Amino acid sequence: MKMNKVHPAICALGVVTLLGVGIYFFSGWSRINCWTWEIDINSGETRYRRYCLWCITEERIVPTWMSEVLDAPQEEHARKWRPVETLSPGRHHSPHYRYHGAIHDLRTAEMGFELYGVPPERKRELAEAMRDSWNQTGNYREAGRLLQAFLEELDN
Repeated sequence: MKMNKVHPAICALGVVTLLGVGIYFFSGWSRINCWTWEIDINSGETRYRRYCLWCITEERIVPTWMSEVLDAPQEEHARKWRPVETLSPGRHHSPHYRYHGAIHDLRTAEMGFELYGVPPERKRELAEAMRDSWNQTGNYREAGRLLQAFLEELDN
């Protein structure tokens, strides 16, 4: 009985292909199997999306204190969604996006409001300042500084 020999180059190509697919599948940047959080920089609403094989399998828009104070736009064309974090199984860190800390800043502000009993007009003032900062600077850092100054002012 004659046996066909598999060429070593074909074996090597197969191994490299399997490794590449495996690395891509578990990568935090892959839409094969991941979940993402995004923020609308006009309203402060957040959006959660779950992906499987590049298809959105779950999506929900979550209002925040900012979207409630600013009366978030309901038209999809008025929204400016920006990525905040992307996670996947086995990889519990996210690429550092330009708005990476924005959702954390909103949660921090909300805790500060509860702690200091901030009136609605001051909340609106902060929300407008943070929204304007996000739109003008293109990242979350300056809005984070505004929030820090706001909370320090309340603490004094």
